[in-house]
Amino acid sequence: MKITELSLKRPSLMTVIFLSLFILGLYSYGRLPADLLPRMDFPYVAVMVPYPGAGPEDVERKVTKPLEDAMSSLNNLDDLYSFSQEGLSAIWIGFKMDTDTDVAVNEVQRKYNAALYDLPPDIEPGTIQQFSLNDIPIVQMSVSGNLPEAELYDLVKNELQPQLQQVKGVSRVMLLGGREREIRLEVQPERLEVYKISFLQLMMAVQGDNKNVPAGRVEQSGKNFMVRIKSQVSDPRELEEIIVGNTPTGPVYLRNVARVKDTLKDAESIVRLNGQTGIGLMVFKRSDANTIETSEKIRKSLTGIGEKFGVSVAMAYDSSDFIKEALEGIQEDLLLAVLVVAFVIFLFLRSLRGSLVILLSIPVSLVSTLIFVQLFGFSVNLMTLLGAALVVGIVVDDSIVVLENIYRHMEQGEDPVTAAIHSSREIGVAVVGISLTLVVVFLPVALISGITGEMFKEFALVVVSATLLSLMVAITLIPMLASRWTSAKEREGTSFINRVLGGFERFLGRLSKDYEKSIRWALNHKKAVIAIAVLAFMASGALIPLRMIKTEFIPKVDRGEFVLKLVGPPGTSTGKMDSIVKGMEDEIRALPEIKDVFTSVGYATGQHDASASGNVAEIHITLKESGVGKSEPVKQKAEAIADRRAGIESSIVLTSMFGGAEDAPLRLEVRGYNLKSLQKATEAVKDIVSATPGTRDIRTSVETGLPEYNIRVDRDTAAAHGILAGDVLETVGLYLTGKVVGKYSDGEDQYDVRLIADEESRNDTSDIPGLLLANRAGEYVRLGQVARFSQVSGLKKIERVDRQRVFVVSANLEGRVLGDVVNDVKEKLKNAQIPPDISVVFSGEQQMFEESMGDLSGAMLLSLIFVYLIMVAIFESFLLPLTIWLSVPLAMVGALLSLALTGHTLNMVTMVGFIMLVGLVTKNAILLVDFANNLRKGGLSVKEALAQAGSIRLRPILMTTTAMVMAMLPLALGLSTGSEMRQGMSIALIGGLISSTCLTLFVVPVIYDVLESLKDKVRRYKSTIPAPTE
Repeated sequence: MKITELSLKRPSLMTVIFLSLFILGLYSYGRLPADLLPRMDFPYVAVMVPYPGAGPEDVERKVTKPLEDAMSSLNNLDDLYSFSQEGLSAIWIGFKMDTDTDVAVNEVQRKYNAALYDLPPDIEPGTIQQFSLNDIPIVQMSVSGNLPEAELYDLVKNELQPQLQQVKGVSRVMLLGGREREIRLEVQPERLEVYKISFLQLMMAVQGDNKNVPAGRVEQSGKNFMVRIKSQVSDPRELEEIIVGNTPTGPVYLRNVARVKDTLKDAESIVRLNGQTGIGLMVFKRSDANTIETSEKIRKSLTGIGEKFGVSVAMAYDSSDFIKEALEGIQEDLLLAVLVVAFVIFLFLRSLRGSLVILLSIPVSLVSTLIFVQLFGFSVNLMTLLGAALVVGIVVDDSIVVLENIYRHMEQGEDPVTAAIHSSREIGVAVVGISLTLVVVFLPVALISGITGEMFKEFALVVVSATLLSLMVAITLIPMLASRWTSAKEREGTSFINRVLGGFERFLGRLSKDYEKSIRWALNHKKAVIAIAVLAFMASGALIPLRMIKTEFIPKVDRGEFVLKLVGPPGTSTGKMDSIVKGMEDEIRALPEIKDVFTSVGYATGQHDASASGNVAEIHITLKESGVGKSEPVKQKAEAIADRRAGIESSIVLTSMFGGAEDAPLRLEVRGYNLKSLQKATEAVKDIVSATPGTRDIRTSVETGLPEYNIRVDRDTAAAHGILAGDVLETVGLYLTGKVVGKYSDGEDQYDVRLIADEESRNDTSDIPGLLLANRAGEYVRLGQVARFSQVSGLKKIERVDRQRVFVVSANLEGRVLGDVVNDVKEKLKNAQIPPDISVVFSGEQQMFEESMGDLSGAMLLSLIFVYLIMVAIFESFLLPLTIWLSVPLAMVGALLSLALTGHTLNMVTMVGFIMLVGLVTKNAILLVDFANNLRKGGLSVKEALAQAGSIRLRPILMTTTAMVMAMLPLALGLSTGSEMRQGMSIALIGGLISSTCLTLFVVPVIYDVLESLKDKVRRYKSTIPAPTE
């Protein structure tokens, strides 16, 4: 090859080029961020609209449906999910992957503004925000101290929360637990009755007499003065003197009808870390921020906070800890792979100098690859490092083939320079072909959309970049260095090492001769060889339908932490739930494996939302040690503790690879429009899931909320009395939940002033019909005169998918993988009595698995086509590449068998390994076929050329395959943190390489001979056809 000859003539030029690339790679590494996974931005926009006082069905009918109708015409709309719960409508709008999220947000805002005319006038302003998969807390902490509760809350809210919010990379900081100071005006309804004052009249009186507002501007003596009316109280006791009405005997003061309390707000959530009550802070990072850097900045910003304010700030969870461990683990695997490859190369070459020449291709290729990682804006993460670790054995592949052939020519008497030139001419095409086949298989991966494409683009870039760079090293740097540093005599020494390695060399010699005989046997027994290969392929292919290979979306990674989710009966108060959870928490903390226990009562995370309700809780459990299988025994103990609490539903979820708690792996959506049919079908699906082995914690979203006390206004009667429906709503709202009617200032701090019925009254709904309402004429009417009352149980939350109501049946798994459970459930659903207007759809992990398998299967098919086309271009033949192409099914034999034997699953990651195999396993066939072609050009027969090609090329084939297998072995052993993610892929690659190599060495020569025989027959047949006469 001309480029090889150039490198031999200009060694300094080649040295400068590769040295420059190496230095630039080191420079890039210093500037690359580190994270767990590639950045994955999905175009989702969330619309949240509060509707205070409205139940789930009213929210759905009046807010959610009109908004869904408006959003359904958005451009590039992919899916629409919504839920309606008490006081809130939330819609999650998913767009196609190529959608500009900023444009999508603006379009959603326009649709929302247009829909406002169809929404109730008493909704609160909605919020529209972009949603990211990375929008999860990266740090959770608890702040505690000996300060009074109100002071501690003020400190966290006014000092720590804003300080953390300013940290670069932080998107928002959520505060949990604690109670804020509040001035509460507790009204005594019976006193209002005495003075004939309605709740609304009382509210307007208080609002009008506790203000601090600008009143305009006046000009005096050529100067402008601002006019401000200040009637805001400076002491809570002054509120008692507000005049709220008049009687013939004098004014009515607030103290006559209400008690003024300087107190704390009701606790909405309670937070504890290791039994110590505190205030929780959940810190979220921006989607484009780096987790490790952001976490370090957060910790730095908290330096000295405890001493300054006299509080304790303790970390409950920091996701960067696992990321650092996982990255260190795969870096150790990478280093071990390099050492193992070095040993393999030295074992086969028996030359220290030759081994060093080849090993140079590893740092040059891998470090230079970092230039492209930085240029594309990627990071150092598990995927890029996985690509680097897997490619260690690949980047030396071309160099091994080149150097081994140079040695062979030198042993035939050629000088090093001549040997390098002749070697490059002899195998140059094969070397280029080997590299290009691996490069083209990843082109379809770059075209995959969704989570699969986002996950593996960086992996593919590393493999492709390193492979192309290693090709350049193999055809330029290796020949140049070999011509100056190596000689055939180096392998002929009499040292102890040479004597030991000489024994291995003699073994390879005997193996080569035996293999030559085996090829001759195989060429004489072609039917037997083909039959064995076909049977092996069919047997391995049957492993999947026979369920000997399990399936799942993505391997479960044990991060040494998990979350115990708890749900109490509807209506359970935060205090009652806390007393139940506290007992569980104490038992869990007593377990010897536990490091930290972070509890939040009244708050729980979900797939699309976070629940704020008194009857929910989460216990985030962190273990002292992380690693494969460490969490499972502790999970079982925690489950047993939770199961002993009657009336409490519990489920345990692992922290996912993407951060945050995973949803239940098995999720079925029951969709339809008719509520009764939906409920009936959901119960049927729940029964099926419950009867399926391997499921536990079966739950449905058909949850009744708090018992509803329905008040239906008789509009005609109300109108006859001059009462508006809105007056009824606001009166009841004031009575039960209260309303902020002003602010109280204490220094620089402001606190809410809330008007509400006293606790004794608001816990008794029997007084509500007697509440006074006043019309515009000042006449009084009882609420019971204009409304009807009833008590029912309604749905807690109404979910909708693509504008259909949906109930979800979910379950955790125990002792079985998702694919097996799904297959069983599908079989049972075929015989289930599901109404025809109802559809049952698998969602969650199963949906993602099916989508990713479809995408990756299509990518694999395209990879096979591209490999074939590359072979056609190299060999100038459409028939000959079929010989090489058939080596791919031979790899699947070992890949599938290795998964079955080791119990690893077929998942998104292992499927990418299968695609990688398409490019890897063709190399042996290329070496054999290309060399056989060259020998045939020298006059040898087909069978003789194949026998000699096999004998001569056996050594580089064994050497490259062994190097790749041994380089992947540290990954396959799965000894480091986070290894579950890559272990299955590595095992599949090793199995595929071994089976492909063993079978290719016999099957490819046989297929080559069969195709050549067919070509000869066609030629002979054509020669018998008479030429056309003129």
